[in-house]
Amino acid sequence: MVDNLDVVKSIGKSIGEELVKGNFDHIGEIFHRHWEVKKQRDSLVSNPKVDEMYELARSKGALGGKLVGLGGGGYLLLYSNCELGELNCIPVGLDMEGCKVVYEG
Repeated sequence: MVDNLDVVKSIGKSIGEELVKGNFDHIGEIFHRHWEVKKQRDSLVSNPKVDEMYELARSKGALGGKLVGLGGGGYLLLYSNCELGELNCIPVGLDMEGCKVVYEG
């Protein structure tokens, strides 16, 4: 368990380093590695429906992603450098103005 958490910590540092370098595709790949490591730590991290949605997104071109949120809700944060077809996605980007809430209803 502690080894797994050390790997997650290392992955987090890698994401920060790649953000600074602007290597966004590599961040997508790191997200995927994080997801796989997190699922190894606890079988309750995911469920068959989430796994199905994640694999569908990967098959459509997502390089990686992670489950974000806690408890009874949340969402899949995915990174892709292409359109994901018919999947219901909200595109996001980076800017220097800080966090913004975006809602497409």
